[in-house]
Amino acid sequence: MSVAKRVSEEMETALGDKVGYAIRFEDATGPSTVIKHMTDGVLLRETLKDPDLEKYRIIVMDEAHERSLNTDVLFGILKKVVARRRDFKLIVASATLNAEKFSNFFGGVLIFHIPGITFPVQKSYSKTPCEDYVETAVKQAMTIHITSAPGDILIFLTGQDEIEETCYALSERMEQLIGAHGTTYLINKATSAQAISSSYVLSTAC
Repeated sequence: MSVAKRVSEEMETALGDKVGYAIRFEDATGPSTVIKHMTDGVLLRETLKDPDLEKYRIIVMDEAHERSLNTDVLFGILKKVVARRRDFKLIVASATLNAEKFSNFFGGVLIFHIPGITFPVQKSYSKTPCEDYVETAVKQAMTIHITSAPGDILIFLTGQDEIEETCYALSERMEQLIGAHGTTYLINKATSAQAISSSYVLSTAC
């Protein structure tokens, strides 16, 4: 849903118009939708009614390395769809995937390597185990923000609830520092950006 919202903003169209999404109990698409974001479970259910996925000309399977039972079954189904339909294109995308194995699975298809932009990252480790790693992450982020040169902070967490908890805690503590340190932005990668010069990015996984 958050990705669909971002793409609709970049295409300057309302969410649910040219760009939409479908999740388990919600379908925000319409007759003019040309880009549809969906979960692997939703796509798998669509194959039960339409084995050849005639509604689609291109399917992009992103983050393919995050394999599940649904995605593994889908790859088998999509392999058959590719063989039956000449007008159908499948793109499998991943930053960490073993591309050779997937290429061989689909009959030796082309592999495109798209270089990304890398930035220097400074790592630091806690000397002792943390009882509450969310609170520890918040404290460490605040310490870095106050004592280090301008830059960005990336915090990896395990799920949506912890991301929201961390956003709330950082927002509370940043309110006391905004006057001295300017504007800070908390970017919740699991949902959407919310305003609150540094930025914090909170994410589950890339």
